[in-house]
Amino acid sequence: MLISNHSYGVPIGSGSSILPAWYIGAYTDAARSWDEITYLSPYYLPVMSAGNDGTNNNNSNPIAVGYDKLTGNKTSKNTLIVANANDAVINTDGSLFSVSINTSSSQGPTDDRRIKPDITGNGTSLTSTISTISTSNTATASYSGTSMASPNVAGTLLLLQQHQKNLTNSFMKSSTLRGLACHTADDAGNLGPDAKMGWGLLNAKKAVETITGNGLTSWISEENLTQGQTFNITVKSNGGSSNPLIASITWTDLPGVANNGTLGDNNITPVLVNDLDIRITKDGTTFYPWKLQSNPSALAVRNGDNNVDNIEVIKIDAPSVGDYVISVTHKGNLVSGSQNYSLIFTGITSDFSLISKSEDLTLFSNQDAVYNFEYKQTGNMTTTFSAVGLPIGATAIFSPSSLSANGTVTMTVSGLNAVQPGTYSVGISGSNGIEIET
Repeated sequence: MLISNHSYGVPIGSGSSILPAWYIGAYTDAARSWDEITYLSPYYLPVMSAGNDGTNNNNSNPIAVGYDKLTGNKTSKNTLIVANANDAVINTDGSLFSVSINTSSSQGPTDDRRIKPDITGNGTSLTSTISTISTSNTATASYSGTSMASPNVAGTLLLLQQHQKNLTNSFMKSSTLRGLACHTADDAGNLGPDAKMGWGLLNAKKAVETITGNGLTSWISEENLTQGQTFNITVKSNGGSSNPLIASITWTDLPGVANNGTLGDNNITPVLVNDLDIRITKDGTTFYPWKLQSNPSALAVRNGDNNVDNIEVIKIDAPSVGDYVISVTHKGNLVSGSQNYSLIFTGITSDFSLISKSEDLTLFSNQDAVYNFEYKQTGNMTTTFSAVGLPIGATAIFSPSSLSANGTVTMTVSGLNAVQPGTYSVGISGSNGIEIET
């Protein structure tokens, strides 16, 4: 299962049935359970409605007036929590002209100031098969709420998975899909992420273009960071305010410590277990990811590391032309010694791309591992291929060994009878003398 939609939740309540203040915005057992499920199922992304308490001010001890209204599983780290927007105004080229939040949509953030809700979808006056008066099997009615926005987003994300499968013969991990949705969203509401609309309005068109352009105008990869490791990659920007450089990391974090009321109201202790960091540097200048301030009504900032969210996004609004170094590191100890994460860039340019068309293989020692890659290039060049990460004892042969036009390259790994049994990550590297892509 790749996607599930959850259009239900626990309202804050009123009168004698108001939830306790500690529960609202807290990382609860329900949230922790969903984080455990998703950590054990790395391709599975639950999509959840944020709730419709936007005008409910019955939280007796909110973080700030008009905020802090997420309850139960809406505070989990690894799920996608969806806010409800009014119908957007779209330009003829498909870009966003304007959109506003529906005032009934529940506001975040979480008590530890994570960016929740994550994303916003259109959930106002939607035609739905949910009908309070069951007149027939084909009855529909118009409804509004995050329970409409959530399935809107869930269905869109499943189409993105289908597009990825069509292009690569494999699906994205849930962290990649969640990161892609937030990375490519149209900023709406306050500048940067906020506690009402999250990362903005879901933009399926831009997400599809990012998948299609992978390796040439964008980058999507699934990586693993080991204890003490620093991962560096250099990318090129053509510069300009119309082509911002955006880089993000997203990971499926281990379940944290739940608040069962004993930790008090609005506990700010981060529930993040593995704390990864992304930074961009150029000519001595360091760029940092967005993060919320302690007061959720204040604008988000990007002046230091983010130590609470398991999606981090850096946006350089008007980059200068040239090379930028993107680094991924971590703080403290990584549980189990490593952490899988998803890496996405947009606003970059590259001479060629290599996209895997093969799934993971499980083999006997007397078999060969055969992987196919799609090669694309822009301009005139010859790219030569080599293997990366081969286990000791194995050899790799490429057919062809180089390409100077779009085509397919096959990597055959043999000699596995001399390789110790285990799991290995192998890759292909291409070099045209100027650029190297792995």
